[in-house]
Amino acid sequence: AQLAGSLNSPSPYSFNIEKAKALLVEAGYPEGIDPKTGRRLELVVEMGSSSTNARQMMELMADMYRKIGIVLKGSYNTWPAFIEKMNRRQGQLFQLGWVADYPDAENFLQLLYGPNKSPGANGSGYNNPEFNKLYKTASVMQDSPERTALYEKMNRIAAEQAPWIYG
Repeated sequence: AQLAGSLNSPSPYSFNIEKAKALLVEAGYPEGIDPKTGRRLELVVEMGSSSTNARQMMELMADMYRKIGIVLKGSYNTWPAFIEKMNRRQGQLFQLGWVADYPDAENFLQLLYGPNKSPGANGSGYNNPEFNKLYKTASVMQDSPERTALYEKMNRIAAEQAPWIYG
């Protein structure tokens, strides 16, 4: 079943090495190199486990990033240490999943509502004024076509700005 407010369009993101390299140039890191220092860009992903699955996922992601000139490293934590890092906002990137506690899009959209930033549910620290206003309006509405339209608009904003990378 699909939650009200879900977008039916295909993902706007496809595997495109050339586009990724062009975006790196635009961001000031041609070939993954910082021209000011001459050093390769290195990113660290905080992981909540050191399981075989977590390590294999990190190897797969690191290989993808390597293709565009970025070094991606995993930092493997115990779950309590991982949560502490998230709550203190101590990490460049996090690998985390979410399962709906209740069947409403709000369950996922709350994770991008600015005032919910860490140590709240918004571990990404995403803070978009338009998204926040829509969320606040929708959060007090009953299930209705009007609320669904707000959810769809919030989903489009999040898809455009990509505060998360979906795995």
